[in-house]
Amino acid sequence: MTTKRGRYSQEFKLEAIKLVEDQGRKIPEVANSLGIGKTTLENWVYKYRKEQQGVMPSEGKALTPELRRIQELEKHVRFFRSFKTEWMPKTAMTILMRLGRQ
Repeated sequence: MTTKRGRYSQEFKLEAIKLVEDQGRKIPEVANSLGIGKTTLENWVYKYRKEQQGVMPSEGKALTPELRRIQELEKHVRFFRSFKTEWMPKTAMTILMRLGRQ
């Protein structure tokens, strides 16, 4: 038997985490009241705590807006680095070859 995995918004995740972190409620209690799995909420809280310590998530989107922005900027940096090392030399070589044929 397979179960359908739920997708939760970042806002929903943060609200659930705040119930645990800010209000001191227990994870099983919050998970039960929100209708989500205990392990799911444990993972969100663990990831959130790591992010608060400055550890970037290795996969998936960050929970906090600041870290999501950092991930977005890092993605742009990777793109421009690959452009500089992969595309620019090929483009320059193509231009030089065309100039040499004229």
